Amino acid sequence: MDGNAPIPCTMLMSAHNNQEMPPPPVPQPNFVPANLPQAGPVPRPFAWQPPLNFPHQPLPVGQYPGLPRNAIAHVQRAHALPPVDYNARLNDQMNAAQNNRRRQRDVRRRQDRDEIRQQAQAELRAAGMQPLQQPHIPN
Repeated sequence: MDGNAPIPCTMLMSAHNNQEMPPPPVPQPNFVPANLPQAGPVPRPFAWQPPLNFPHQPLPVGQYPGLPRNAIAHVQRAHALPPVDYNARLNDQMNAAQNNRRRQRDVRRRQDRDEIRQQAQAELRAAGMQPLQQPHIPN
Protein backbone atom coordinates (compact mmCIF):
# COMPACT_ATOMS: atom_id res chain seq x y z
CA MET A 1 0.00 0.00 0.00
CA ASP A 2 1.36 3.29 -0.93
CA GLY A 3 0.59 6.58 0.79
CA ASN A 4 -2.09 7.72 -1.73
CA ALA A 5 -4.08 4.51 -1.75
CA PRO A 6 -7.46 4.56 0.00
CA ILE A 7 -7.69 2.73 3.34
CA PRO A 8 -10.03 -0.23 3.15
CA CYS A 9 -13.25 0.07 5.12
CA THR A 10 -12.56 -3.01 7.12
CA MET A 11 -9.49 -1.42 8.64
CA LEU A 12 -11.37 1.79 9.48
CA MET A 13 -14.27 -0.10 10.97
CA SER A 14 -12.00 -2.28 13.07
CA ALA A 15 -10.18 0.77 14.45
CA HIS A 16 -13.51 2.42 15.19
CA ASN A 17 -14.80 -0.71 16.93
CA ASN A 18 -11.68 -0.97 19.02
CA GLN A 19 -12.27 2.54 20.37
CA GLU A 20 -15.80 1.68 21.49
CA MET A 21 -14.84 -1.58 23.19
CA PRO A 22 -14.11 -1.45 26.93
CA PRO A 23 -10.48 -1.82 27.86
CA PRO A 24 -9.34 -5.29 28.81
CA PRO A 25 -9.76 -6.07 32.50
CA VAL A 26 -6.84 -5.03 34.68
CA PRO A 27 -5.87 -7.63 37.28
CA GLN A 28 -6.89 -6.31 40.69
CA PRO A 29 -4.65 -6.74 43.70
CA ASN A 30 -5.87 -9.31 46.19
CA PHE A 31 -5.06 -7.35 49.35
CA VAL A 32 -7.51 -5.42 51.53
CA PRO A 33 -6.81 -1.75 52.29
CA ALA A 34 -5.74 -1.22 55.86
CA ASN A 35 -8.25 1.54 56.57
CA LEU A 36 -11.33 -0.64 56.02
CA PRO A 37 -12.49 -2.64 59.05
CA GLN A 38 -12.77 -6.31 58.24
CA ALA A 39 -14.93 -8.87 59.96
CA GLY A 40 -13.44 -12.11 61.18
CA PRO A 41 -11.01 -13.40 63.75
CA VAL A 42 -8.10 -11.23 64.83
CA PRO A 43 -4.82 -12.84 63.80
CA ARG A 44 -2.79 -13.78 66.82
CA PRO A 45 1.01 -13.58 66.91
CA PHE A 46 2.72 -16.84 66.15
CA ALA A 47 3.99 -18.64 69.24
CA TRP A 48 6.08 -21.78 68.93
CA GLN A 49 4.53 -24.72 70.74
CA PRO A 50 6.78 -27.60 71.77
CA PRO A 51 5.83 -31.04 70.47
CA LEU A 52 3.80 -33.30 72.73
CA ASN A 53 6.77 -35.58 73.46
CA PHE A 54 8.97 -32.65 74.54
CA PRO A 55 10.67 -33.75 77.81
CA HIS A 56 10.07 -30.54 79.73
CA GLN A 57 7.36 -29.81 82.25
CA PRO A 58 5.85 -26.37 81.58
CA LEU A 59 5.85 -23.86 84.41
CA PRO A 60 2.55 -23.09 86.18
CA VAL A 61 2.26 -19.71 84.48
CA GLY A 62 -1.11 -20.77 83.05
CA GLN A 63 -2.58 -20.76 86.54
CA TYR A 64 -2.33 -16.97 86.57
CA PRO A 65 -4.08 -15.53 83.50
CA GLY A 66 -3.41 -12.01 82.40
CA LEU A 67 0.09 -11.64 83.80
CA PRO A 68 2.36 -9.16 82.02
CA ARG A 69 5.46 -10.53 80.37
CA ASN A 70 7.85 -9.41 83.11
CA ALA A 71 5.66 -11.12 85.74
CA ILE A 72 5.76 -14.34 83.74
CA ALA A 73 9.55 -14.07 83.59
CA HIS A 74 9.59 -13.46 87.35
CA VAL A 75 7.51 -16.62 87.93
CA GLN A 76 9.83 -18.58 85.66
CA ARG A 77 12.88 -17.36 87.56
CA ALA A 78 11.20 -18.08 90.88
CA HIS A 79 10.48 -21.68 89.86
CA ALA A 80 13.99 -22.23 88.51
CA LEU A 81 15.59 -22.55 91.96
CA PRO A 82 14.26 -23.96 95.24
CA PRO A 83 13.18 -21.28 97.69
CA VAL A 84 15.77 -20.26 100.25
CA ASP A 85 14.57 -19.03 103.63
CA TYR A 86 17.33 -16.72 104.81
CA ASN A 87 15.42 -16.03 108.04
CA ALA A 88 14.98 -19.69 109.00
CA ARG A 89 17.29 -19.53 112.03
CA LEU A 90 15.85 -16.19 113.14
CA ASN A 91 12.31 -17.54 112.71
CA ASP A 92 13.18 -20.60 114.77
CA GLN A 93 14.61 -18.42 117.53
CA MET A 94 11.57 -16.15 117.51
CA ASN A 95 9.18 -19.10 117.56
CA ALA A 96 11.09 -20.74 120.42
CA ALA A 97 11.02 -17.51 122.45
CA GLN A 98 7.30 -17.07 121.77
CA ASN A 99 6.61 -20.66 122.79
CA ASN A 100 8.55 -20.16 126.02
CA ARG A 101 6.63 -16.98 126.86
CA ARG A 102 3.31 -18.72 126.10
CA ARG A 103 4.26 -21.71 128.26
CA GLN A 104 5.27 -19.49 131.20
CA ARG A 105 2.04 -17.47 130.87
CA ASP A 106 -0.06 -20.66 130.89
CA VAL A 107 1.77 -21.91 133.98
CA ARG A 108 1.13 -18.58 135.80
CA ARG A 109 -2.57 -18.66 134.86
CA ARG A 110 -2.92 -22.26 136.06
CA GLN A 111 -1.23 -21.40 139.37
CA ASP A 112 -3.49 -18.37 139.82
CA ARG A 113 -6.62 -20.45 139.19
CA ASP A 114 -5.51 -23.16 141.59
CA GLU A 115 -4.70 -20.59 144.26
CA ILE A 116 -8.10 -18.88 143.89
CA ARG A 117 -9.86 -22.25 144.03
CA GLN A 118 -8.00 -23.27 147.20
CA GLN A 119 -8.79 -19.95 148.90
CA ALA A 120 -12.50 -20.30 148.06
CA GLN A 121 -12.60 -23.88 149.41
CA ALA A 122 -10.78 -22.83 152.60
CA GLU A 123 -13.32 -20.03 153.18
CA LEU A 124 -16.24 -22.45 152.69
CA ARG A 125 -14.71 -24.99 155.11
CA ALA A 126 -14.13 -22.24 157.70
CA ALA A 127 -17.81 -21.28 157.41
CA GLY A 128 -18.80 -24.91 157.93
CA MET A 129 -20.06 -25.49 154.39
CA GLN A 130 -19.09 -28.28 152.10
CA PRO A 131 -17.40 -26.78 149.02
CA LEU A 132 -19.07 -27.65 145.76
CA GLN A 133 -17.34 -30.16 143.60
CA GLN A 134 -16.26 -28.19 140.59
CA PRO A 135 -15.77 -30.09 137.37
CA HIS A 136 -12.27 -30.07 136.07
CA ILE A 137 -11.83 -27.32 133.50
CA PRO A 138 -8.94 -28.01 131.17
CA ASN A 139 -6.43 -25.27 130.69
